[in-house]
Amino acid sequence: MANELVHAFIDTHLNEHIRKVQELIQQPSVSLDGNGLRECADLVRQRLIELGCQETAMLDVGDDYPGVWGWLDAGAAKTILYYSHYDVRPAGHEKWSSPPYAAALVEKPPFRCVVAGRGALVAKGPLQAWLNALLSIRRVTGTLPVNIMFLIEGAEILGSPNYLALVRAREHELKRADALFSPGASQNVRGQVSLALGYKGLIYLELEALSDVWGRGPIGGPVHSATNAIVDSPAWRLAHALATMTDRQGMRLTVSGLEEIFFERKELGIEERQMVQKLQAEFAHGNWNAMIPGLDPSTPVKVFKNDLTGDKVLYEYLYAPSANISGLRSGYIGPGSKSFLLPHSAVATMDIRTITDLGALEIVSKIREHLDREGFPDIRIHTHSAYDWAQTNPHADVVRATVQTIEEYGYPAILWPITAFGGPWAHIARKLDIPFLRGAGLGYGGRAATSDEFYVIEGNDTVPGLAQVECFYVDLLFNYAHTDRGE
Repeated sequence: MANELVHAFIDTHLNEHIRKVQELIQQPSVSLDGNGLRECADLVRQRLIELGCQETAMLDVGDDYPGVWGWLDAGAAKTILYYSHYDVRPAGHEKWSSPPYAAALVEKPPFRCVVAGRGALVAKGPLQAWLNALLSIRRVTGTLPVNIMFLIEGAEILGSPNYLALVRAREHELKRADALFSPGASQNVRGQVSLALGYKGLIYLELEALSDVWGRGPIGGPVHSATNAIVDSPAWRLAHALATMTDRQGMRLTVSGLEEIFFERKELGIEERQMVQKLQAEFAHGNWNAMIPGLDPSTPVKVFKNDLTGDKVLYEYLYAPSANISGLRSGYIGPGSKSFLLPHSAVATMDIRTITDLGALEIVSKIREHLDREGFPDIRIHTHSAYDWAQTNPHADVVRATVQTIEEYGYPAILWPITAFGGPWAHIARKLDIPFLRGAGLGYGGRAATSDEFYVIEGNDTVPGLAQVECFYVDLLFNYAHTDRGE
């Protein structure tokens, strides 16, 4: 009965809820350049105060990416640690149909109404929908069925470099948590809801060659490229250092102590193997570019690594390690051209993703040892984040409650035993020894990494709109509160 009253409240106050989604999107919060971060963090904190949290705080950990803490003690038996982030990508140089921070309500067939703007899908729409649902429960019942801790970061887009420091700031309180939960819009256009039960470890770092450290090349700034006949190049220095780290095809690391992780694969139990087989059957006749998270049919991959085909594409995506160079920067990289430079520095950005018992920081140490041994002690390593892999038991109460609620709403749930992404939520849940779910929930949107990012407000026969998403969160919380703890 309480659920139905809350659902009615949501329907009655939907316009106000939409406005709150728009307000959050309208506040810029670009972690790449710091635009609006503190203002957005304060706005999120004000929303937690409105919710009735007994504790709220802006968490400064010595950088420019404040976290937001909140604690709402409902006197309940279970406590959720809610993870999210308020930072967004830059608006980019692509053309937007409406200004990126206007949060315009527009028609986007087949949907009559979506909210468009940077961060609409990642992560401000789902974040505010969650807060709307919680506030609705409190307005109707006066309390919540669970206690909730909020630890919301402002640097997820940068690889969450300060989340461990945010955790340390509230480590004593976090030990009370029974589960880490971070619902998001995880439906595809067909209405299927993806639930990831695990994440690979993520190491995000930069390798830098700098003349000032090397003692060779131009010190303090670039010189004309004509001097390369007599002046060493940090860019070539970095290229040779990178070349020592992989085989000629760039397929695997050749760093001593790490070679084996590029051959080992996780041993699968019966239940996990069955999940993989279900995924393989689900995607048997599909296009991997449309099925694999992170791929996109608009920029298709025609040939996969090692000429993988069939089910092996999915299996290697799930369980194989990777060492990716996501960026190479040296010299002038602004608009136009500034030719004939011999730069004084060069930087390579890397992300390494693995499933291994070797800790993430141990992997970084072995890379350091390798570079020293190969004669590159001057190559600096800047570690932005180092998170271990983690996996949640499919029988954990938070998983069972989520699947139950999804099925009650008539949508198919697709369980991924693990996915190639990674982040602090999995690492922290493993450290706290609690189950976790990230991004598991109703809702749909798109274009998160380019212009016209959107989040569906008015759904259709296939995916729900904002009101039903909020009702889903309500029912999920009550289901979780009444689900017996799983093994």
